[in-house]
Amino acid sequence: MAYYGIEKGMKVAIAGLGGLGAMAVKFALAFGCDITVISRGTTKKEEAMNRLGAHHYIDSSDDV
Repeated sequence: MAYYGIEKGMKVAIAGLGGLGAMAVKFALAFGCDITVISRGTTKKEEAMNRLGAHHYIDSSDDV
């Protein structure tokens, strides 16, 4: 993230919430970013928002 110039206050989207996605959320949070997680379904929404601290969640399987 530092390589790409991610700074505090930037918006970061993370696709998928597997092992690497969860670590990306943690790093983005440490950088002070506004974090959106994009994942299929709502089963991981609770984990993304409450446990990991993401600010937004997008269900990629939602047709809306």
